[in-house]
Amino acid sequence: LEPDPGDDTRIVQVSADRSARIVDAETGKVLTGAPAVAGTDDEVVANDGRLIVRQSDDAQRIVTYDLSKLGEPKVLYTAPKNDRLTHVTPCGKKICFVEDTGYDAKTDVVTAVGLDKAGPVWKHPLADVDGLVPVGSTVLVDHSSQTTLLDDNGKTGWTNGGQAARLDSGNMLEFLKPLSSYPDDPAIAGQHLGDQPVQLGPLNDVRTDTCS
Repeated sequence: LEPDPGDDTRIVQVSADRSARIVDAETGKVLTGAPAVAGTDDEVVANDGRLIVRQSDDAQRIVTYDLSKLGEPKVLYTAPKNDRLTHVTPCGKKICFVEDTGYDAKTDVVTAVGLDKAGPVWKHPLADVDGLVPVGSTVLVDHSSQTTLLDDNGKTGWTNGGQAARLDSGNMLEFLKPLSSYPDDPAIAGQHLGDQPVQLGPLNDVRTDTCS
């Protein structure tokens, strides 16, 4: 979301045999590799020198690898039997994801785990979660045609009846209606983390689900 032009650019390639390798994007050189890292259907996120993987061999679990060597993984969370983990995303110094029981979206719980030790840091039940978007150390939760901001401790900062979008690590744009594929005139507001929203007025005759 915010690449550092001065940083080395690396590509993580996951293969059908569950192996992974790290490739230098400038030269094509393979830097390192390892077997049994992730399946092609597993959620995989590269962030801040770590490879975060939602593995699903037997039980679903969240593990991390050091991108520089792809050695033994660190297991951060193992889901109970019949639980599913989705929407894995880094959120500040933690990893956030959604956990449900028996594929029932009504049981969705937004969960955060730390990078240093196993087990949840906090859990926050929110039914029908469609996605998570990190904004600094907070996380935007899109659920049931509304958006909730959870702070660094998993507490509700606010909930509105529309949807919000991340601009950068400290700023958001709030659509005060759910996004639509039909022309509409939604009001929008800008918000810096920790400050009150600033009303920006309506957008005229736009299909908001195409905004980017």
